[in-house]
This record gives sequence, structure tokens and C-alpha cells, in this order.
Amino acid sequence: RHYVDTPQMHHWVATTAPQSRYLQTPRSCPDPRLVRELVSLASERKGRIILLVGSLRSAEEAMMVEDLAQRLGAAVFADITSGLRQRPGVVHYADQMLHSRFLAAELLRVDVLLHVGGPLCSARLNSFAKASRPRMHIRLAPAPVRLDHDHSVTHHMPCSLRALTEALIKKGLQPCAGPPLFWKRLSEATGDILDTLLAPSETFSEPFVAHAVSRLIRAGGHLQISSSMPIRDLDFFARPRVEATFVPNPPMANRGAAGIDGVISTAVGFCRGVGAPATLVIGD
Repeated sequence: RHYVDTPQMHHWVATTAPQSRYLQTPRSCPDPRLVRELVSLASERKGRIILLVGSLRSAEEAMMVEDLAQRLGAAVFADITSGLRQRPGVVHYADQMLHSRFLAAELLRVDVLLHVGGPLCSARLNSFAKASRPRMHIRLAPAPVRLDHDHSVTHHMPCSLRALTEALIKKGLQPCAGPPLFWKRLSEATGDILDTLLAPSETFSEPFVAHAVSRLIRAGGHLQISSSMPIRDLDFFARPRVEATFVPNPPMANRGAAGIDGVISTAVGFCRGVGAPATLVIGD
């Protein structure tokens, strides 16, 4: 009662406005020297460029990242909270593939690692980013803040996704027809194996639930994912969608400690906020 019986809480309940507002950061331009170097690598289509995509805030951001990846000719390792994890053109099972010693970071010799969005759920992708030691490890953020807990980033780029994409367009960098063939074939082969292992049967498991939910949720649907294993299962086993027209709505997820009551309350608020049905995956 002490926490809810306050003027601030009464004001929040009586209005439809949020308690806190987030101000838009000024749109700044990316470093021109860094853009020239990116364009030089991407235009030759010989540079090994990997785009790490963490949590995104909207489908519009997801589409901008997709356009950015196509212009750079990058392999996309997308987190489940990005909204891109099931999109065509993404390396859908990067976590499983990087478990192979033949795809060790030191063997792949990555030229550019570009991280956009929030942090990644996958410990293996984070370890890969740390071990790859590329020529350029770029962290794109809309504000000049340090987002580098492993101290492996070589270039902090404080600008918006739109600003970087527009800079590449001005340089005449055209989008590729599809993802790098090497990663596309590996991803498809891994998907075929997982489809066989997680085919409907009498055995009921967490990976099967994650695989089934990702397959059955309607295109453009809204998804709320609980912490602990549900978010990891969906990050590991979410099945790619073949249709390219669905809206890549980023799923909502509570990261860190979150109890059942809090997750359900978040899901209710999320459902009301988007004004559409939402699916909640919860429990271990």
C-alpha cells in the first residue's frame, strides 16, 4: 500500500500516458572513414562480414537492419528478440552451427563484426564475437554509450540505423540478392536435421514446444517469451518462415529475474499495448 498510494501512482492510473517518457536522441551521422572502409569491403563482395542483431524495438527497425545486411552482403546472426530470427535471409541456426570445431572463430577469419540492437541471448554467439578478433568490431548504438562488456569492440559508432543505411545508399552500395551461399547452405542443412529430430511424436519436450510454437504462430503475430529456458529454446530452435511478406514484430521478453506473476502481467500489458492477440511461452 505504501508504494501504490502515492500521487504519482494515482496520476498514472488516471491517465493513459506512460509514467516515463524516452526522449529521442539527436540523429548523428556515422564516421565517414568507417563508412568508406565498410563500402570498400562490401562492394567487392569478398569481405567476411557478420551482422549480430540483438533485441530491436519495432518491425520498422527490423526491416532497416535487413536492408543494411543486404547492402553489406553480411551473414546475419539474429537474436530471437530481434524479430529477424525467422526471416528469410538469416542464418537461422547459428548457435548450433558454431558448436562445430570447423566453424571456430579463428578459422572463419571474420573481417567485420557489426553488432546492432541490444544484447544477445546466446552465450555461444557472445563467445564467438569475443574470440573472432575481426579487423573491425563495430558496435552501433543510438547514443554515445559503452556497450562492450568483453572489451572487444574496436569502433563505437554512435548513430541511428537509418543514418548508417542512408550513408551506405549515398555511397551507391546496392543490396545483394540473398545471404552468403556458404551460410545459407549450412543453415538449411542444420534445419533439415532439426526438423527430423523435432518432428511431432509422442515425446513432448521443451525444444519441441519452441519449434512448434514458432511454426504455428500466425505470420506477423505477437510473441511474449519468458526468461530462463523458454527464451533460449526459441533462440535455439525457432523454425524459419518461408514467406517474406510477414511483419517481423520483435517478441517481448523479460530479461533477468522474472517470476511467473510478473511475466504474465507483462504479457497482459503487452497484449493490451499492441491491441492484438499475443502468444505467451512460459515455464521450464
